[in-house]
Amino acid sequence: MPLRGLRLFALTDRCVGAQQRAALIQAAVDVLVEQGAAAVTPAAVGARTGLARSSFHQYFPSAAALLAALVEESFTAADAATAQALAEVGAPADRIDAFVRTELRIAACGTHRPAKALMRADLPAECVARVHELHHRHCAPLLAAIAELTDGSADTGSDPTAVRALGPRRRTQVRHRGPDRAPTTPRGCGRQGGGMVERQSRWTGFPGRWVGAGSLVAGPVLVLAGVLARWRFDFFFPAQLTAYQEHRRLIAVSYGLVAAGWTLLLPGVALLAGRIAVRRSELAWWGGTLAVLGLCARAFHAGVDHLAFQLAAQRGAAEASAVVGEAYGAFHVFGALNAAIMGGWLVLAYGAWRAGVLGAVRAVALAAGAAMPLGVLKGTTVGSVAAAAGLCLALVPLGAAAWREGPRPAGRTVAGRVLLVATAAGAMVLFGQLG
Repeated sequence: MPLRGLRLFALTDRCVGAQQRAALIQAAVDVLVEQGAAAVTPAAVGARTGLARSSFHQYFPSAAALLAALVEESFTAADAATAQALAEVGAPADRIDAFVRTELRIAACGTHRPAKALMRADLPAECVARVHELHHRHCAPLLAAIAELTDGSADTGSDPTAVRALGPRRRTQVRHRGPDRAPTTPRGCGRQGGGMVERQSRWTGFPGRWVGAGSLVAGPVLVLAGVLARWRFDFFFPAQLTAYQEHRRLIAVSYGLVAAGWTLLLPGVALLAGRIAVRRSELAWWGGTLAVLGLCARAFHAGVDHLAFQLAAQRGAAEASAVVGEAYGAFHVFGALNAAIMGGWLVLAYGAWRAGVLGAVRAVALAAGAAMPLGVLKGTTVGSVAAAAGLCLALVPLGAAAWREGPRPAGRTVAGRVLLVATAAGAMVLFGQLG
């Protein structure tokens, strides 16, 4: 092979190696944020990138080395962003303003989250010290600007909170200066470029971390429990109506659990779509919209189920079956949403996989939710159990990860919120019984 060809081959090999190394670091970030530092293993990271465990060691000798590279890269990217912002201003107050604005934009991109997750992990003392050292180095320009602004009167040697030393007049100097200075996405944020590696955002926006996480955990579990409760009865509606007449409490609980599960999933779908939108906004919009419309159709079907069961209780299963059979094909506007019931889970699953929110296995499990039977008065099949179990596999760990992320509320706050929710739920039930 000519010398020129050898050089081109070597250059190509180095580029591929750099891309693979960046992919491993990104996969480690996802595992770290979702499951913690203990879950960052060669096998877990390699599985997310499609690399065998032996191939992993071509780039990093150990998981600890990968974590170290992850932290170094995240701080390097943040340092570069702040340095670029500070290079465009000169006065101390302007440098403080630029630093704070850049930090807020970096936080919105999630670049700081790997370091935060590592600080909560059980790491060796030297690793923790290195994270602290990088953090203090990153804050050094801010501390220097504060010291210069206060004529050196503020002791800013190692305390990032030294901004408190600024007087009210000088703090006013660095306040927001109008809509023309509104935060924007920094260069390289949200893509691999400009020295920044793309990061997942926080669980922010509607419906919030706690409500959305509770929805993702409780909704699929209730659906699965309700589906399993009517396993022994035949699938088609005459058998379901007969089962209600003979086992009224069991069937009522079964259908009630499924209806409650579908309804509770609405906030969770909104939270999941918001997470997908960080990287795949188009897929998030379509998947979230279709899934919400599908859940609304499920709620309509639950109302028809309830009416049919009440007819069976009043007139008997035979007469109720005859009425349902005669009206089964009647048109209703919600009938147009049958495609959304199935398509919503498929698009959400694909979007979650493309956005890196779910791995391939859990994305397939989420897509299995489309296999849940459509319509009213449906019994349980192997397909419906698989669909409900797939939703649990995909969404429950996601909700648990959202719960673990961020600060934990005080016990008194949790108790107060639980009491408030229980009181509100009880009041809503009583109000609903008034007709």
